[in-house]
Amino acid sequence: MSECSLCQKNLSKGDEDFLARRGDLYFYKGPFAQKWPGHIMIVNALHVEEMSDLNMGEAAYAFQEILRTEKFLRNLPGVKRINFVKFGNVCSHLHWHLIPRYQGELHLDKNPWELLSESKIYSLTEPRDPYPSLRDALRL
Repeated sequence: MSECSLCQKNLSKGDEDFLARRGDLYFYKGPFAQKWPGHIMIVNALHVEEMSDLNMGEAAYAFQEILRTEKFLRNLPGVKRINFVKFGNVCSHLHWHLIPRYQGELHLDKNPWELLSESKIYSLTEPRDPYPSLRDALRL
């Protein structure tokens, strides 16, 4: 779909947020990465809207890769939990967000969308940039 922003993102060459492609999944630095280092957006290569549009093999592969990415994120220093979401309200192209939540966050009881206007997220120092090691891990 030419008007779909995620289809265009997948087709663009040199996207600065691109981390890796594994099978039919593209991995990007997520749009909330500035506040939550390690935020990953996984985008399905084909323009489908829901997981139920995938066949069982495609869905199982996607879930396997989501879990693999979550395991990596859980091992980042200071990570307390991972928020995992698939909404599709803004863009109806199938994609998932994995957002690490860190010890020392001021608002662990709120979801990232509620905190976008907050200027201070952490009570202590902010987490380090994990993307170089994440990029390497995704290419394995």
